[in-house]
Amino acid sequence: MPLTKTQTLEKYITKLGILKPFLHLYYQKLIKKELTLTTINETDKILFIGAGAMPLSAIYLKKYTGADVTIIDNNKTMMDNALTYLKKQNTNITCQCCDGQYIDLKAYTVIFIANQVSPKQHVLKHILINSIPQTKVFIRGTLTTPINIAIKRCKHRLTTTKFTNLLRT
Repeated sequence: MPLTKTQTLEKYITKLGILKPFLHLYYQKLIKKELTLTTINETDKILFIGAGAMPLSAIYLKKYTGADVTIIDNNKTMMDNALTYLKKQNTNITCQCCDGQYIDLKAYTVIFIANQVSPKQHVLKHILINSIPQTKVFIRGTLTTPINIAIKRCKHRLTTTKFTNLLRT
């Protein structure tokens, strides 16, 4: 499977290292803004779909909420890089190489869908059908027409920031 632009960038940044501080600042700010949309605490179980090579979102979610965090990516190269990165960070985050369209969602109270996840509408449809009631779903990026249709059909409440959309099921 070919890498997306985001995946390629993260892969090279993990090797070069010079831009890591800027990425850390970006993801710290993004997670803090996302956390203003709702309450997440140490009793929540977070699933992050589309972790990439540098799962900084997961690291900061764990740091700021104390919740259990699981990351998944359907690209084995990305998951191998993420595992290596997390070991260096000494972070207790669970990793799994699988597709967001097929993962069992019953254990999770909060789900994040990364911007680079594709096809996002299929992953979202799986979440809307199979997640437990009251699950908070964060969707990063622009909501395309198929995603908007899925949301409207299910009559979910939506809160939006510049980069993230929060669904409350």
